[in-house]
Amino acid sequence: MVAYYKEGFNPVKIWVTDKYVRAVRGGMGEVKTAGNYAASLYAGEEAHLGYTQVLWLDGVELKYIAVLSPVGEVMYKDKVMKIGDGKVGKWSQKFFNAITDIQYGVADDPDGWVMPLD
Repeated sequence: MVAYYKEGFNPVKIWVTDKYVRAVRGGMGEVKTAGNYAASLYAGEEAHLGYTQVLWLDGVELKYIAVLSPVGEVMYKDKVMKIGDGKVGKWSQKFFNAITDIQYGVADDPDGWVMPLD
């Protein structure tokens, strides 16, 4: 299985933004378009000043989050919060394994998330 970030499946440093959004209701977030990525470039540049990635909050209420990856540090409004001991926690590992097993067809998909492409 391949991890999402270059650090592998290890805790990463995440920068949280409540200033920028990638997609909002009525925008292009429902489909995969170049516009989705273009809108994220500026925040991504800010995050790369010491952080692996931007944690995008939802585009409406700016408080809900998406993907699963172990996090070792979060920066929000100039406050740095250390999380855990720098290692992958048992629940992060358990959820990661369950989700990737479904994605790769190793485990059954109980919720109908995976759809075959014809």
